[in-house]
Formats: sequence, structure tokens, C-alpha cells
Amino acid sequence: MTPLHHLLNPRSIAVIGASNDPKRIGGRPIDLLKRNYSGEIYPINLSRPEIQGIRAYSSLLDVEKDIDLALIALPAPIVNDALKDCIKKGIDACIIMSSGFAEEGEAGTALQDEIIATAREGGIRIIGPNCIGVGNNKIGSWATFAGGAEHLPPVGELSVITQSGGFASLVLSLLKQRNIGLNHWIAFGNQCDVDFSECLEYLATDPDTKVILGYLEGIRDGNKLANALKKARENGKPVVIVKVGSSEAGAIAAASHTATLAGEDALYDAVLKQYGAYRAETVEEAMQVAYTYLNAPALPKGGNLCVYTISGGFGVLMADAASRAGLKVPALPEDVQDNLRELLPFSSVRNPIDTTAQLLNDFSLVEKSMEIVSTSGNCDMLACYLVGLDNSAALQPKIYAVLKSFREKNPEAIVALVLSPTPEIREGYEKLAYLVFEDASEPMRPLAALRFFGQSFTSHPAEVSSIEPFSNPSSDKILDETTAKKIISDAGVPIPKEALVSDRTDAMEAAAQIEGPVAMKIVSPDLLHKSDIGGVELSLEDPKEVGLAYNRIIENIRRNAPDARINGVLVSPMISDGLEFSLGIQNDAVFGPMLMVGLGGIFIEIMQDVSFRKAPVSKAEAQSMLAELRGQKILHGVRGKPPADIEGLVDAIVALGDFAVANASQIDSVDINPLLVLPQGKGVVAVDAVIALKN
Repeated sequence: MTPLHHLLNPRSIAVIGASNDPKRIGGRPIDLLKRNYSGEIYPINLSRPEIQGIRAYSSLLDVEKDIDLALIALPAPIVNDALKDCIKKGIDACIIMSSGFAEEGEAGTALQDEIIATAREGGIRIIGPNCIGVGNNKIGSWATFAGGAEHLPPVGELSVITQSGGFASLVLSLLKQRNIGLNHWIAFGNQCDVDFSECLEYLATDPDTKVILGYLEGIRDGNKLANALKKARENGKPVVIVKVGSSEAGAIAAASHTATLAGEDALYDAVLKQYGAYRAETVEEAMQVAYTYLNAPALPKGGNLCVYTISGGFGVLMADAASRAGLKVPALPEDVQDNLRELLPFSSVRNPIDTTAQLLNDFSLVEKSMEIVSTSGNCDMLACYLVGLDNSAALQPKIYAVLKSFREKNPEAIVALVLSPTPEIREGYEKLAYLVFEDASEPMRPLAALRFFGQSFTSHPAEVSSIEPFSNPSSDKILDETTAKKIISDAGVPIPKEALVSDRTDAMEAAAQIEGPVAMKIVSPDLLHKSDIGGVELSLEDPKEVGLAYNRIIENIRRNAPDARINGVLVSPMISDGLEFSLGIQNDAVFGPMLMVGLGGIFIEIMQDVSFRKAPVSKAEAQSMLAELRGQKILHGVRGKPPADIEGLVDAIVALGDFAVANASQIDSVDINPLLVLPQGKGVVAVDAVIALKN
């Protein structure tokens, strides 16, 4: 039995601060529990022998029987005393609905710290404080004061976890309106003890939960969230999350482009995607995605959508919406188009399919044409616009009959119907495992989410590498270029053959050992942007040029950065046939080492075309990072340029992720910019690198 079992499946509930008024916070839970809950209810009230027709007790300790769950609705200053009584009584789970804690500032934080200390010492688990409560729809234990809890949705397989009480109440109402079945409903407020991730992990193993819907403002432990999401994915349970707060509140380190770009929202977005959670932009989208998964007969094998309409204009609208959602609307194979033309001679059959009004003459054409499309081998999902056929007393029975026949022959076909149905008609189609929507654009993001879950459930997480952490050769917190490049090279990220020199003669000799032109750069732990102060010379071929360039670099640094330490000048081959990318690590306070890839050089700051993942990553995850970049097409060759070495870039991403995990205790950030991606078969080369260590 897990620690959350009594919180979410109580056999008996005490309400401390119980009120005889069912409209008050201490009275409403009793009123709700009386309606549906078959367990014991124990109101605790100092002055009343009876509350809402139920025997009351002046003290929790006066209750003779065991209690699974206590619900506290008292002023914040006396909550801790009530919590101590719960511990004395042997209760192992508590919901604190009272406000006035950390959400109220310093004084409230002190009160919250007190209850945390008491709970840990006494071994009791807490949801809250400042929460709206918890409901188990299956057993009727609605320990909440939420509005709308009198009118509950049916019992079902959707469970809800939310940091916001307002979101919890809204979802309760929407589920009721849409007749979507609910299982667990958890609003955890300040999450001083039980948090979002722990509830998620519980629901990931709950046999009565099929879909998990969450609302999240923030978490404290990114690894805990990742592990809970991983468990849900392993058990084939989709997680749909509304994550609010898109501010870039992450730490900004001057040493790293990666840190600058690693805003809080970007990291949440990356981790949710990486571990298989679908991030919905709105509450409406979250509800539609949950509804679609609960009612779809299967998961799609691919992302191809066929749009089938009785209106050409709506077909175009739906195709546009599908494209925006990331679905493909490919032309149907020629033989399939020929078959459709033979059946529907006046229709447009490429995809979208516009049947025109021919269907009104023979409704069997609907089933026959849908059958041709669904078995074409090029259609993973079907979206049908049939508005007008469903709301006619004469036509509705006919269209229902052909769709029923189609479903019997195609039990796993994923079909979204766009209709304007009555509740009874909607229910009839949903019983046939059709997805019913009322707006032509509405099905597209939920269908794309189905595709996302289908891919996620078959993905394999990266194995944690066993490489050894590096031994820091310097007392500096920011390692110079040569030191940083040697470290990443040992980790598997290639670097060019180069030499660190300390005088003009050595520079000329080093250049002579390199075939072709060379580049020269100052090496100093104090200088991050070398070219801005004359610390870089490029395309040097003649030994005399190299010697003069060495002198210029040293003079420029002494003039422009007189206090900078100079460790030497790096002589490297000029590499001109590579694409500039950037790799980086930001060791985030919540999620740990986060890996970044993006377009490099000066474009990283201008374009900010980057993708993040939590380290480590697999090769497949590295490839998905590249696929997210707006500029990723340049890797495949444009304007006569050969394709780049994508495999080498993927290997470098994976290697840097392994390095990040192995060295999480000592690195703050890593910035490799540029990483030159050479033509296919020639690999990649890290031209510059910076490693910032933790203080």
C-alpha cells in the first residue's frame, strides 16, 4: 500500500473545524460527503454535539474508531495543534484546506514550516495547505469545498491533479457538461508535502486511471517529475498538462549562451515533451485531448490524415488546421483517387475529399468511399465534416446507419466526425467509438496528440552513461578554451588538431605543421568574447603573417584588457566547409543538466533557434531535437551544398549529454560555439568551448 492510499481512498474521514452551515468551508465537505460517501464521517466541533445530522465530537481524540483521513478547516495559527492531534490519533493522511500559509508571505511561510516539521516528525502525509481538497469519484469521498461538486460527472477513467483550485472547479464543471467520466480529482495547493509528481506517480500505477490531466505552476524537483512521467509512459498512460508561466526566470550565466537561452518555460516544455507528456495551450485543448484518447478505438500508426467533407471550403479549412497541428494531409495514391472518382464522379478526390451533394442521392456512397480511403494504406486517421446530414430528422437515421455499418467493419479506424448533434445523437456516435466535434478545426490538435502518444509509448529512454567525471586541472571557475576543449574531446566531442603557443616563433612553427590556412585566438580564462577586443586572427597562410598576427593579438589584449591573464595563443586549422551549430549544457536548479542544440556562431543570439532536453539523451532523442530547429533543413543540403554529417552531430549531442550527467556535481554550464558540422562522412569539430564550474 502506497503512502497516498488513505489520502485518495479513505474508509473514514474526520472534518476538523466542521460547520453546521453547508455553505461554509468547514460545512461544505460534510454536505458533499453525505450525498455519495459510504464511509464513516466524523465532524469535529468544540461546541456542537451534532453537525448536519451527524454526531459530532469536541476533540478528534474522542473518536473511538480508527480514522484514515483528516480534513482541517481551521484558522492557520491553530492548524499545527490540530495536526498534532491527528498524529496522536494515528491518522496517516491529512488535507489542510486552510489558507494563510506560504502564499501570504513571510509570516505564513513560518507557519507552513511548522506544519512541515510536525508532519515529518509524526509521519503524517499532507495535501495542502491552501488547497480546495480531494475527491475520489468511484467511492464518493468528496473531501472538498469546491463549487460544482454537487453535480458530478460520471465515474470514469480520467484523473485530475492540479495546483490551482480554480482549475479544479472548472474541470469538474466541464467534465459534467461533456459527460466525461472522472476517477481521482486532486487539488494540492501549496504542495508543502505531497506534490504534483508524487500524485502523478500514484496515478501512473492506478488501475482505474486511463488518462491523467494536470495543471502545473511549478515544481521543486525535476528528477522526481521526470521519473513520474517515465512511469506513466511505461504503463501506457497519457499525461496531458496545462503548464502556466512562460517567463524566462532561469539563471543567466555570463559565461554561456546556453544559460541565457534556458528560460524556465523552455526547460519545462522540453522535459514534458521528452518524457511523453502532452502540453496543452488551453484548458479547452486539454479537455479535447483527454476526451479523444479516452474515446479513440486505437492509436494511429502514423501522422497522415484524410479529410472527408461535403463542403470544399471546410475541407481547405480543416487541411490548414491539420498542417498547423503537425499532421500531414498527403495526396491519396492515384489508384485510390481513380476508385473514388468512379464512385463519386463529380467529387474532388485528391485529399481533402469533397463529395459534393452526391451523397444525398445514395447514402451508401458514404460508407463505400470511407472504406476506400481508410484501407488505402495512406490514411492513419480520418476527419469527416458532415454538418447538415446529422441534424435533419429525415437524414440523420440514414447517416447513422451507414456509419454504424462502417464501424462494424472497421473497429479500429480512427474517425473524427464534425457534426452539430443533439446530446443524444452525440452519445450514439460516441458509443460507436467515433470522436465527435462541433468545429471543423477542433479535431486537429487532439488527433495530433494521439499521434504524439503513439510515438511516445514506443520510444526508449537513453541509458545513463558510465563515463568517469573529469578531474579539474585548474582552480579557475571558468576554464580556458584549450582546457575546456581537451575535456570535451575526452568525452567524445571532436576538436581540431591545434597547438597552444607562447611566442612568435612557436606560432610560426605550429602553423607550418598545419596544412592550409590557420586561425589564431587568444587563450584566457578571463576573456569570453575574444574577437571583440582583437583577440582573433583568421585565414593566415604565410609564416610571416602568422608571426605578425601573434604580435597583434598580444598587443591588442594588453591594450584592451590589461588585467586579463594570458595563457597563450591557440593556432588552429581554418575549417571553411562546415555549418555552424552550437551545443551547450545548463545545470538547472530544478531539472539538473539540460542539453541544448541550435544554430551556432552569431546566429544563436539573433535567431535563438534552439532545442532543449534533459540529459542524457538517446540518438533518437538527439534526432528529434534537430527536427525541432527551424533551420534544420540546412543539414540536408541547400543551394548546391552537400548534406551535412548529421550522424556525427547526433553522436556529439549524445556524448555531451553523457558528459553532463557524469559531471553534474561540478559543472554549471558548457558552451560549444561554434561546433562545425562538416559534409557527410567527415564528422564534426568543436572550434570553441567554455566550461563554467560550480562555485
